[in-house]
Amino acid sequence: MTKEQKENGQALTSSRLSLEKQFEVLKTFAVIHQTKGTGSNYKDIASHVGANATIVSESLQFWSENGLLEGSRGTYTPSNSLIEFNQRIQWGDEDSAMQILRNALQNSWFITELKIKFQVKNTLTQDELKQTLGLASKISKKDANTMSALNNLIELLEKIQVVTKDENGMYSMNINTVNGKKTISVSDSEDMIQVMIGNELYAVNTDEIKEFIISKGKKLSKTIQKVN
Repeated sequence: MTKEQKENGQALTSSRLSLEKQFEVLKTFAVIHQTKGTGSNYKDIASHVGANATIVSESLQFWSENGLLEGSRGTYTPSNSLIEFNQRIQWGDEDSAMQILRNALQNSWFITELKIKFQVKNTLTQDELKQTLGLASKISKKDANTMSALNNLIELLEKIQVVTKDENGMYSMNINTVNGKKTISVSDSEDMIQVMIGNELYAVNTDEIKEFIISKGKKLSKTIQKVN
C-alpha cells in the first residue's frame, strides 16, 4: 500500500509483499515481543524476514489500522489477538489461529462491506468481489499496485475463512462470519472437544457437552443457517 493510495482511500494489504511474507512479518512482531517484551521497528523486522525495509514499513499500515499492531512512527507492539494468533500457529493449531484473526478483523471496513454485499447477492465472482472491495476502499486509482493489493486482500479473506470459493470459482460468505457464531461438531470417537469462546480456547468432555446440548438445546433443521 503506497502513501499515494492511502491518501485517496483505505489502507490495503501490501501489493509488494506476498500474504505469506506479511504473515511472517506479523509473527515476527509477536515472537520478538514474547522474547524481549518490547515493540519492534520495521527495520528490525525487515532484517529478520529478509525483505526490503521500506516495503515492510508500507505493509504495516494495513495491520495497524485494523488493530493487529499498536504503535506509530515505525515502532509497533503486537495486539493481544496477534500474540494469541502466533501462539496457536506455534502449536500447529492453524484453524483456531485463523479464527482468532477473523474475530480480530470482524469490524474492519472490508468485512463490514462484504456482510452487506452478500446479503444482497449470495455469491460473487472474483471480479465482482474485487470490484466490491475496490469501491469500498475509495481508492480512485485502479492501477497494477491496487489490483495486486486487492488480490492479497481476497487471499487473506479466504485464508481466515471469511469467504469460501466453490469448484466453479464462485465466492460466498462463511455463515460464521455473518452470525458471529460457530457450529461445533461433536464426534463420538473423541473424549474431549475444543470450544472457542472469543479468543479463549477450552477443552470440554464430549459426553458432558452432548448431554447438556440434548437437554438444553433446540433441535434445528440442517438447512437453517441463522439463529436469532
